Amino acid sequence: MIRRSWRYAVIVLILGITLACKPVPQPTTAELEDTPFVSPLVSPVFESPVRATPGDRGLSALESYQAARSAARRWNPRCMWYGIVPTAIMESNLGIPSMGRGWFFQFGLGDSTVEYYVFVDRGEVGGSTEAQPILIEPLPYELLSIGLEEIKVDSPQVLERYKENGGKAYLESHPNVTLEYRLLHVKGTPNPVWSLFDAQDLKTPLLSVDAKTGEVVGDPFAPSQ
Repeated sequence: MIRRSWRYAVIVLILGITLACKPVPQPTTAELEDTPFVSPLVSPVFESPVRATPGDRGLSALESYQAARSAARRWNPRCMWYGIVPTAIMESNLGIPSMGRGWFFQFGLGDSTVEYYVFVDRGEVGGSTEAQPILIEPLPYELLSIGLEEIKVDSPQVLERYKENGGKAYLESHPNVTLEYRLLHVKGTPNPVWSLFDAQDLKTPLLSVDAKTGEVVGDPFAPSQ
């Protein structure tokens, strides 16, 4: 399924947001059938965990996926997964305190511009938000939805690939660096791509890796792509 999306540095209009420290239970089949296709407006409740070390996110991205998926299906059982967004970008876009560790999963509904984000920290859903990008002008790319079966490389393997490709020296010389991960599938590229960033520079990846083959690839947003 193809949907139009935008760079994550855009302004977002928040339709509904909730952050809490409680896990979202796995919905039953009956609950999914009765789930309305709208999300109620709620008041934000934030927690601000301590910023984690570069490799400390409790669980890997794929280990955190099912918790995010369960929460997203409660929002809309027909939703599709569109990837993982760097936490620092979501903090900026949503105007929330530092979330520290964890993963922001992005879900959507095909051609709808409404997006749903689920934050998972150490296996528990720490919050969710429904948002809609404000498009100032069209950007020349589309995102494809991602199937879990397409992802053969998990976040720890991305970090290892970076260390194998010269990143070990950088990490040793920057002991306080905060690493951010992005996962998405840009139309026109064969597979979803992981990109690893220093949180101080979210425009230029330290490394990009094909999430299916494990090969080092170019940034899918680079002009030559």
